[in-house]
Amino acid sequence: MAITEVFTHNQPLGNSDPAHTAYGPGELTASTPAMTPLMLDATSGKLTVWDGAHAGAAMGILAVTADQNSAIPRFTVGTFIERVNASTSITLPLSL
Repeated sequence: MAITEVFTHNQPLGNSDPAHTAYGPGELTASTPAMTPLMLDATSGKLTVWDGAHAGAAMGILAVTADQNSAIPRFTVGTFIERVNASTSITLPLSL
């Protein structure tokens, strides 16, 4: 009997520059994949998925898949070489 292992390579950081993470209060309403741009909600002050409508509002990238967490881990700086999970309503390429 053979065991087949599927290896998925995930290297979100593309250089030797330091990557820093931080936690912030969040208001995600559904399961959100890692590498999704985040912004602060203007009313609640909590992290939510970047809507793409407010240029310059994205202030971090979700570090792990999260689902309605009260504290959201995010990358605050770093060089990212993998595709950022931007909303389909956002025209790519984009700069964060």
